[in-house]
Amino acid sequence: MVYADMRENLSWYKRLTWISKVRWPVKRVLFVGVKHSHAVAVSEYLFRKYRHWWDQMHAFSCGIEISSESIEEKRVVDLKDYETVRAFRKVLDKQAVKYLRDYKKRVFSEDVLDAVDIILTFDEKICNELKRKYKGVRYKIFTLKGFVDRVGVSNAWENLDIDVCNNSVQGQVLAISEVKRYVHELVNILGFLEDEVAGHGVVFNGVPMPTVRGG
Repeated sequence: MVYADMRENLSWYKRLTWISKVRWPVKRVLFVGVKHSHAVAVSEYLFRKYRHWWDQMHAFSCGIEISSESIEEKRVVDLKDYETVRAFRKVLDKQAVKYLRDYKKRVFSEDVLDAVDIILTFDEKICNELKRKYKGVRYKIFTLKGFVDRVGVSNAWENLDIDVCNNSVQGQVLAISEVKRYVHELVNILGFLEDEVAGHGVVFNGVPMPTVRGG
């Protein structure tokens, strides 16, 4: 997104309760998906790759089991398989594929909720489940696509099967291509917002708000 477009779109973020409550600068981003999904690991790796070192932003990721029966766990593609690795290398660099292969899957814990500044999920159902269970931090829970597209919650990735582990390597590769685009845009958005808050403070619903500073 070019600078002029981003400036024009900042108004959507300024209307969020999140912007007046979050610690600035944003330091900790949590990606949450269904357990065993590659999407969260890819997002963590890419966020660290795309951010500038001086931003001091960190990404974390974990998997979760939710009560909704509509999300079904499927077989994870095998990253030790030669053909699978070749397919993933079409959209990821060698270091990213190695990161995925060595990734130690983490289980979601509510203990991290207060420590992170924003929680981004890959499915509307997970987003809604977290908001329902953790009302005190619901202001900082979004879908990744919804936050970037400025709609709050979006389930448009459903057809790509991004949030459940697709049996098809081709499907996973397609999904990861989308993840790359959205994570890169996310890093840009957080950078623009940090500059805006640093320069003009936070104005929420037309009222200047004190910024919450955090390390």
